[in-house]
Amino acid sequence: MKLEEEKIFNYLNGYSTEAEKQKIEGWLALSDLNRKEFDKIKQLHELSAMDVESYSPDIDQAWSVVSEELFGIKTKKLNEENENSNTFNLSVFYRVAAVLVLAIGLAYFFIDRDGAASFDLAYHTKSGETKELVLADGTEVSLNENTTFKYFEEFDSDKRVVFLEGEAFFNVAKDKQRPFTIKSNAATTRVLGTSFNLRANSREAKIDVYSGKVEFGILLKEKNQIILTKGQSAAFKDGVISGLRSLNPNADAWKTGLLKFEGTPMAKVVLALEKQYHVKIECNKKIASCTITSTFDNESLKEILKVIETIAQIKNEKKDGVIYLSGSGC
Repeated sequence: MKLEEEKIFNYLNGYSTEAEKQKIEGWLALSDLNRKEFDKIKQLHELSAMDVESYSPDIDQAWSVVSEELFGIKTKKLNEENENSNTFNLSVFYRVAAVLVLAIGLAYFFIDRDGAASFDLAYHTKSGETKELVLADGTEVSLNENTTFKYFEEFDSDKRVVFLEGEAFFNVAKDKQRPFTIKSNAATTRVLGTSFNLRANSREAKIDVYSGKVEFGILLKEKNQIILTKGQSAAFKDGVISGLRSLNPNADAWKTGLLKFEGTPMAKVVLALEKQYHVKIECNKKIASCTITSTFDNESLKEILKVIETIAQIKNEKKDGVIYLSGSGC
């Protein structure tokens, strides 16, 4: 069950039970993101100057805060104001508006710009770290390194929404009544039940579908979305979809450790090895088009390079942290 704002307000006002206190404090300890959300709520709680027992807002306090923030003016208490009736009536009007702004602002705070409620759980993997998660609906999520994933402890009755910044493999539990939506800063992905690898950052996203059907892109704009099925891949960059491609067989290699090359040009082999083993590799133009056909199952980079040396007559040399591949060509 996610932490509703009412429970946090009760905690701030000292009305929480011991069990509720422990749950909120445990939630705070989960991540810095949760702490920031809590601090924002606490600040809003202090600004609203709400009488907890009667739930009657302090209009003077509300008007003082909003008038200074929105209009750049400071005000006095109601009983100290100018006795001019027009000024008084205008002040009362703005004071009521101030309370409405605070009320609306409170509701808006708990809703992000695209309409999804604030996530109550978050996980961030560090360099070299991966993480396996099972969500409330049974969906399995594998997070690659340097990935931020936000989600709900429990999903809503009509939808399932998560957020991804980085790379993850999803095995989404089937639920025809509740679409599963993955939001990122670049694109949105929506499915009912499928498996796929998704990599997303602030500017671009790339998806490789292993089963089922996926909607990918900006879902509310027909020209900027695409439907993919098993064995298909697509990318989305700066608001534009690059189109359908065949599935990259090594998209999930970071998770499985399995690398497959079937008549793959050396230039593409190098890209896959760089991503998998976090190294810099360069090859000369003579061997860039040489093809490799082989499968490597959790083998070390050293072992893979030995195989490549044998089947393609290619030499490798490491200098200043860079691996150089060379040969006479194919």
